[in-house]
Amino acid sequence: MSSLQLLPGRRHVPDGQRALCCDPTNSRRFAEPSRYAASDRTSNLSTQAKLGVCRSIPRLCRKLFIGLTIGLAVSGCTHQSIRSTTALPDKVSSRLQADLAVLQTKSPLFWSEQEQLLAYSHIKEISPTRIIQKGSRVYPLPKVRAEYALDFRKFALPDFIRDQANANSAAMQALAGLDQADDIDRYMLHMRAAGLMVVKDGTVLLERYAFGHNEKTPWTTFSVAKSVLSLLFGAAIQDGYINSVDDLISDYVPHLKGGGYADVSIEQMLQMSSGVQWNEDYTDANSDVARAPMAGMPMLRYMNSLPSAVAPGIQFNYNTGETNIAGAVLRSAIGNNLSAYLSEKVWQPFGMEFDATWQAQSDQGTEIAGCCISATLRDYARIGLFALGNGLALDGTPILPADWISRSVTPAQTYPGYGYLWWLGENDNSYSGRGIFGQLLWIDPDSNMIIVIQSAWPHAWTDQLGDQRKGFIEAMKAFTAAWRVPLSTN
Repeated sequence: MSSLQLLPGRRHVPDGQRALCCDPTNSRRFAEPSRYAASDRTSNLSTQAKLGVCRSIPRLCRKLFIGLTIGLAVSGCTHQSIRSTTALPDKVSSRLQADLAVLQTKSPLFWSEQEQLLAYSHIKEISPTRIIQKGSRVYPLPKVRAEYALDFRKFALPDFIRDQANANSAAMQALAGLDQADDIDRYMLHMRAAGLMVVKDGTVLLERYAFGHNEKTPWTTFSVAKSVLSLLFGAAIQDGYINSVDDLISDYVPHLKGGGYADVSIEQMLQMSSGVQWNEDYTDANSDVARAPMAGMPMLRYMNSLPSAVAPGIQFNYNTGETNIAGAVLRSAIGNNLSAYLSEKVWQPFGMEFDATWQAQSDQGTEIAGCCISATLRDYARIGLFALGNGLALDGTPILPADWISRSVTPAQTYPGYGYLWWLGENDNSYSGRGIFGQLLWIDPDSNMIIVIQSAWPHAWTDQLGDQRKGFIEAMKAFTAAWRVPLSTN
């Protein structure tokens, strides 16, 4: 049996070092997040607090925590240390410590709704993480002029209907069914959205928080990290670490030679079309996603032992294990860890406002390549702006190849709804990063709009909430379509 323990004592991979890659029956009720002091939600636990949260966890539970969090979105490194901050008040910190300790013993799929609201903003206290460091400059997010602000506007369905086709869409009909969601606050409560931001033409039209969340608090967004990983592959090509997406992944990770991944290209990996046989059934204890190791040589040996079902590039098959391979390929190519590279290529040069964290697979610090970057709502909006701007830094330096974003959001031949780890819009040019339990980074070049939603849905995915979220997106597009005046107060 192995144990997963919180800091202190967790080791981190030094700068430049290469790194390869549940108990649902607990009925303890959690306190409302609002009952914690504000400092709980905006700072790390102190070293003393972390000492009190250590818990052992069975190996299977730990694998489930890692594996289940990164695979279900389909239904839907400098030396980095955890920094201690001022100790929380004794009464507050002891309550928080106890609640976080319980979270460690449960799979995220079985967190209660109140546990979700606590855990999603405290991942760094529950699991190993690496810090993604911000720089000294901040990309400005100007506020909209008062007459265009959406924060307290009352909405009625006719405001969103511009033509009969729009009125009859399934998403708009789903939105129409929300009798009590006639304003933003009610909509957020119904959708269990803790953070909601709409940015158009670089201007913030809407920024709202609920459930104790705020502008300084990070929130884990599960598989939205896959789309961020796609950006890093573009950066590695721009930097010359990777020659082309036509390169074989086995050229970067030789341990994959001789198996089903020997002839799989980087492009096929990013499009989830390796052709390797993989069972992603989370209800089956013998499925690959339940059995496969998550990191290092055990992971590579397991993945290399899988047979091919079809030739590469023929069939789309969502494969969590391939995301771990993608992380191993990128680490091997850049000779560093993913968090440091993300800080160097995006977080600092584009001016993110806050540090972020990337959940790690182990106490040694290997990131879960396709899951769980915890960042603020504003900084996820900035990721959208970075993508909309085709990957230019604040000073105009190209971070990505000029055509990387367009190539990333080109429909794969194996599945038109997927690109390079981005989900693609059905009837427009939008694309999105999606995570279970309602996480969304939606980007639309046509309307020059970004919508970020940080949520705690009661289920990993539901068609009803998905349609209602889509209805909100269509409503925002329709409502702002005719705006052609400067929106910013600046």
